Amino acid sequence: MLTSSISGDYLTAILLFGTIGLFTLFIAKSRGFFHDRSYIKVPFSLAQLLSVFAIYLCMTLLGLPILIALSKLIYPLIVPKAPFPVFILSWLQLFVITTTFFLIRAVLSSQNKTIWKHIWKKPSCNQFLAQDIGMGILTWVISFPIVIAVGQLFDFILYLFFHLETYEQVAVRYLKKSIYSPSQLIPALIMIALAAPIIEELLFRGCLQSYLKRYMKKSLAIVFSSICFSAFHFSFSQGIGNISLLFSLFVFALFLGFIYERQGSLFASISLHMTLNIVSVARILLSPIE
Repeated sequence: MLTSSISGDYLTAILLFGTIGLFTLFIAKSRGFFHDRSYIKVPFSLAQLLSVFAIYLCMTLLGLPILIALSKLIYPLIVPKAPFPVFILSWLQLFVITTTFFLIRAVLSSQNKTIWKHIWKKPSCNQFLAQDIGMGILTWVISFPIVIAVGQLFDFILYLFFHLETYEQVAVRYLKKSIYSPSQLIPALIMIALAAPIIEELLFRGCLQSYLKRYMKKSLAIVFSSICFSAFHFSFSQGIGNISLLFSLFVFALFLGFIYERQGSLFASISLHMTLNIVSVARILLSPIE
């Protein structure tokens, strides 16, 4: 009886959000939303792409652990006999992401003075910044039901084949651990709502997608950058729960790639990404903590 109830809940959610998603897609198409008004062509080289991702990987895989280790060595010298405060880890992570952003900017600007500007906003695009941000938010309205429907579909598949009813994403666990400590919650919110969307859009839309368009059609570049984006969020600790997350993120990334091209602006995809993350954070903070 319980199994039937759970299956019914999944099917109801899939049908509901799928129907809403198809309706929003139909309205958007009829209103000309999917008319591609722009085309960003950035002279992005393989060397630049590799340097950008090398900076990110070095800072996150080497820089962050080194800073954490140094902090754990220095802190007892400053505050003897006191346990190492966990909130320092959150602030260090935010510091590393911020530093990574400015290092990438410095490297790209030193190689080509115009490439940084072209990544963020195509010079020939006349839309105001507010229009780019607004279109990003509108794209969330269009994409959200589809993303939820896809996530529910694969959650249902995981339940049918593996009897997996509940699992938590790494970001969700990270946020829930921080919720009762303002010193942890503030950097966590900044990271999820602001820093992560900016750095991820810069990497996957501004850099990777721009590079791929040199060798393939724009639609294929969007697909391949979306695959890389979803794979980037794979977590071993999440086990088979990765399946649902990766497919829903892939669908979401298709919209991110599209709105970047449509508006000729990285601000559009960042605002879409930020909207999704902010809504997700709000749902977690407003829901009962188990």
